[in-house]
Amino acid sequence: MAPELNVTTVTLVSTLSPDFFTDLWKDIIVGAVFLILGAVATYYIVENAVEKRRLGRVRGIARFAIESRLWHIESVLILDLYPLLLKTPRRLKEFVKGSVAQQDRFVWIFEQIEKLIDIYGDFIPEDLQRELIEFGQHAGEFADLLAHLAVNYVVIDELEEWKQFPSNCKNLVHEFEALLERLAREGLVSEDLKQRLRFAKNQIQRRVAA
Repeated sequence: MAPELNVTTVTLVSTLSPDFFTDLWKDIIVGAVFLILGAVATYYIVENAVEKRRLGRVRGIARFAIESRLWHIESVLILDLYPLLLKTPRRLKEFVKGSVAQQDRFVWIFEQIEKLIDIYGDFIPEDLQRELIEFGQHAGEFADLLAHLAVNYVVIDELEEWKQFPSNCKNLVHEFEALLERLAREGLVSEDLKQRLRFAKNQIQRRVAA
């Protein structure tokens, strides 16, 4: 006895054209491509978010380190340079005469700026890097100026460098203050660093006036 045919099945298969299977495969391939693209996009979005968090933490550490180094530089200026702005010419000469230790401290400022740029330069805009480098060079030149004046102390009154010495002190101070302003605007140092500098200057002025 011959098997009975399922008329519904035969009819369905016969109505399916080759284009149906082609379109089906196209849909499967397109779906797979979008699935892969979605997975890749998700991976990069997550990776980017993780990297941003990591860079945020690194930037926070860099900011702390930059501010710490600048605070030590600021301390040198507060101890050695700021008081000079209020001294008489006679007191300035006394400072120059015994300035060997101070010379080393200004050379140290130059070295600290170089290290700061080498280690944390990636976090500092290029134009600000240049300003920091110039400040470091000016600090080194100030150390050379102190050495020159000390060596020629006997004829100091005749030296043009001596006549310009008070201006050089002020220029270095103002240059550092301007740098702090720029660094604070860039979010690389806190306002607290500027406030400490302002407080120290006020204390020096009070001591001199007393």
